[in-house]
Amino acid sequence: MTTPQAAGSSRSTVDYLASIETDGKALAAIATRHDLELPVPTCPGWTLGDVVAHVAGANRWMTTCVSAGLTAQERILPPGPADRGELLRWSDESLEELLSALEATPPDHPVWTPIRGPFPSVWWRRKAALEVAIHRTDAENAAGADRTVIDARLALDGIDEYAEEFLPLMLHAVPQPPPVTSVLLSPTDIDDTRVLSLIPAGDHRDPGAPTVELVASASDLLLWIWNRVPDGTLTSNGDDTIVTWWRSLAI
Repeated sequence: MTTPQAAGSSRSTVDYLASIETDGKALAAIATRHDLELPVPTCPGWTLGDVVAHVAGANRWMTTCVSAGLTAQERILPPGPADRGELLRWSDESLEELLSALEATPPDHPVWTPIRGPFPSVWWRRKAALEVAIHRTDAENAAGADRTVIDARLALDGIDEYAEEFLPLMLHAVPQPPPVTSVLLSPTDIDDTRVLSLIPAGDHRDPGAPTVELVASASDLLLWIWNRVPDGTLTSNGDDTIVTWWRSLAI
């Protein structure tokens, strides 16, 4: 086992643009081959068409945010067309527009972000890559296809994003406090680890050394964080009540 490191402490080597394009086209291929009314078990209440429309709307919103520089933007995802053919075309266009905007904006160029304010635009590259990678697995789930394994480096980036951007704030809204203050995530497919602090934003307590370790592929650890893998996917060493408690997080 490697020495645990704080989430976000490593520099990513992921080609985000290539990942966005690959997963975006894979999602489009699934949508083209299947009924858009298929339910999505990993997104209760959603259909495959809802996933396509959501990702395309998010692509367009992210394109606006990147292109607008430092001008703050409301999070408004435009709704997709009702017609199947128009929705698929609208989705394809949204991917092309997002890639063009990101390619035209150097990754170190400051733009507005909804959580950090002015920040290098690589923030949006990572966000877009993770958005489409996770929703590609949702589409595969709806279609009854085998789940694509998310690249381990991208998955670790996703764990970092969740730990840095979302989890500290979400911990204020949970009905019950977590049973432990930190969790060690140990991927089986990459020589790296992450420690998740379960201390809410604004609380300066030391989370201490983890007393529970969760073991799985980096992809499954990321999807577990987003409540998208079935029970039994992870191996737990220590207090495994954290696995049940995690489901209370509003995703």
